[in-house]
Amino acid sequence: MLLYFEMIARLFPARPGLWSEIVVGVFAFVVAPAQGALLARPEPAAFNNEHRRQQVAAALEAQEAQAKAAAWQLARQHDVPVRFVARGHVYELMRFDERGEPEYYVTCNANAAISTAANLVRNTAPFFASGSNLTIGIWDGGAVLTTHQEFTSRVTVKDGGSPLDHATHVAGTIAATGIVASARGMAPCARIDSYEWNNDASEMASRAASAPNQSSRIYLSNHSYGTASGWDGNYWYHYITVTQSPYFGQYNNRAQSWDSIAFNAPYYLIIKAAGNDRNDNAPSPGATFYYWNGFSWSSATYDPAQHAKGDGVYKNGYDTLPTYAVAKNILTVGAVNDAVAGSSRSLANATMSSFSSWGPADDGRIKPDVVGNGVSLYSCSTPNNNSYATMSGTSMASPNVCGSAALLVEYFNRVNPGNAMRSSTLKALIIHTADDLGTPGPDYCFGWGLMNTLRAAQLIDDDLTGISAMIVEDILNAGTPAISYAVGYDGSSPLRATLCWTDPPGAATSLHDNRSPRLVNDLDLRVYGPLGETNFPFVLSYAAPAAPATNGDNVVDNVEQVLLPAGSSPGTYTIAVSHKSVLSGGQQYYSLIISGVIVPEPVCALAVLVALAVFSRRFSRSPRPTSLA
Repeated sequence: MLLYFEMIARLFPARPGLWSEIVVGVFAFVVAPAQGALLARPEPAAFNNEHRRQQVAAALEAQEAQAKAAAWQLARQHDVPVRFVARGHVYELMRFDERGEPEYYVTCNANAAISTAANLVRNTAPFFASGSNLTIGIWDGGAVLTTHQEFTSRVTVKDGGSPLDHATHVAGTIAATGIVASARGMAPCARIDSYEWNNDASEMASRAASAPNQSSRIYLSNHSYGTASGWDGNYWYHYITVTQSPYFGQYNNRAQSWDSIAFNAPYYLIIKAAGNDRNDNAPSPGATFYYWNGFSWSSATYDPAQHAKGDGVYKNGYDTLPTYAVAKNILTVGAVNDAVAGSSRSLANATMSSFSSWGPADDGRIKPDVVGNGVSLYSCSTPNNNSYATMSGTSMASPNVCGSAALLVEYFNRVNPGNAMRSSTLKALIIHTADDLGTPGPDYCFGWGLMNTLRAAQLIDDDLTGISAMIVEDILNAGTPAISYAVGYDGSSPLRATLCWTDPPGAATSLHDNRSPRLVNDLDLRVYGPLGETNFPFVLSYAAPAAPATNGDNVVDNVEQVLLPAGSSPGTYTIAVSHKSVLSGGQQYYSLIISGVIVPEPVCALAVLVALAVFSRRFSRSPRPTSLA
C-alpha cells in the first residue's frame, strides 16, 4: 500500500506540507479513532542491552561508594558530622565536590488530589485510574514503613533501610489506600519500591524502563531531596569568601548523570523536588555562623557587608535551584499553596509558597517545570502503623505530581494496549495541560503551571478521536531533518503545540553561573499560519528573570511550546519540527502534543489510498508518514 502513497505523491507534487495535511486528516477520521497516539518504534536505547545496563549501574555504584567512603573518612578525621537531623531535615554527607566543599543530601520538607485534579481521575468515571499494576520508585533519606495500614503490602524495601517519617509521608502522598480518607494518595493502588538515597544513581540505572512492557522496571520515580546549598540556619555550606552558592542553577556532573540515565532509559521519568532554598535567610548581624574552611567547620561573626546574603536576596529569589533540580530530562516540581476553596479546585488559591526554589538554570532553561501542592499535606508517618502527620515543602509537592502522573501512565497504557508513553511524552503532556500561573506563559517561579490531571487524561481521550488533539512520537535523522503536521483550526479555542525530547547529557561544569547552553540536540518548533505567518515558541530572559515570556528562537530548552489564543485566524496551520546543526548520535526522538485543532476532512478516493498507506504503516509500528517542512 505504501506504493500507492508514493505514486500519488509523485503525480501530485503540490505545495510543501499538503501531503502531511492529507495524511493527518485521513488518520483522524479513518485510523485514529481506533488507534490513539501515533507512537514511533522504540529506539535501541542503551539500557535495552542488559549487559550494558549492568555495566553502567556497576560503574555508578563503584563511584558512589568510593566518593562516600572517602568523604566519611575525611569527615571523621576532622570531627565533621556525616548523618544527622536538624530543623526537621535529614542530612547525610555523600561526597566532597570539586572545590573540596561537603555535599550533603537533605530532605526537602517545609487536600493535594484536588489541587492537581487527580481526584477527578482517581477511581472516577470515565477514567477509573488508581495506579494499578504500576510500581513507583521512591529514593529518600530512609525507608518507607511497609507495615503502615495505608499500604496493604504494596511497599517493598529494596536495600534494607530503616523506616523514616519523611519517606513514609512521601509514599503516602503517592499511594496511601485511604483508610483515613484525608490521607488518601494520588494513586492508591500503586506499588512502591523504597530505596535509601546512598546509591541512587546506580539503583535508578538498574531499574529504569527503556521500552514498553518491562514489568520489572519502573516508569516513574520520586526524589524529595536535594543538595544542601547556601544558607541553612547558621551554616553556610561553602567557603566564607563565596557570596552565593555555586550549586544554584549549576549543571554539574550529578545533574549530568541523571540526564544520562534518563537518556539511556527513555521511558523513565524522574520526578524531583525543586528544593526549599528561596527563604533561607542569612544570620542576624553580629550572630555566630559556621562555614566550611576546607577541612572542617569554622565559626565567624556575621557581617552583611562582607558575607553572603540570604539565598533569596542575592537575585530576588531567582536562581535558587540546586544541582539535580536543573537536569534537563527530569520533571522538576515546585510548591504552591493548596488550590482548593471549599471542596473544589481553585486556581486563585494556588499562590506561591514562601520557600519553593526558583529558576532559572545557569544557562537560562525554564525550571521548575510545574508546581504541585506542597503546603500542609496530611499523609502517613512513623513510628506506628496508624501514624499520620502534616508536612510542607517541595518534598510534598513532588509526590503530589508523581502520584498524579501515575494515573496518566496507567490510563494511557489502558487505551493504547501494548504501548507506553516515552518520558518525553508524559512530560510534554503534563506541561501542555498545566494551568498557567504567574505571568502569562512559562516563568521561572511556577514553570509551566499547576498540574491538571483531569485535563491531561481528557487529552488522552481527545487523541483517540484524532480531531481536537494529537499525541505524536517521531524521529529526526539525516534522512528526515524536518517533519510537518498540518491541521485545520477554527479559532474557537487556543491552538497549542508542545514539543519535548530526551536530550543527550550535556557537558558538566563546576563553574558558577556558567551561561553556556547545556542543550546538545537543538530541536525547533514552528507553527505556520494560513496567512504565511511564523509563530515562534516561548522564551524567557535570564537577564530579566521576572519579565513575562516572549516569543523567539529557543536555543536552551528541550521543551518548546507555541500558543495561539482563541480567536486567532482560522484555517490550515502547519506545525513543523526541525533541528539545528548535526544531531548527536545521528538521530533524536521527540514527543509532540497538539490541541485545539479541527483536522481537515479527507478528499474522496485519494484519501482512501492515503488511509490504506497510513494504516499499513501504523500496524508495522514504524513512525508515521512525514513530509519535509
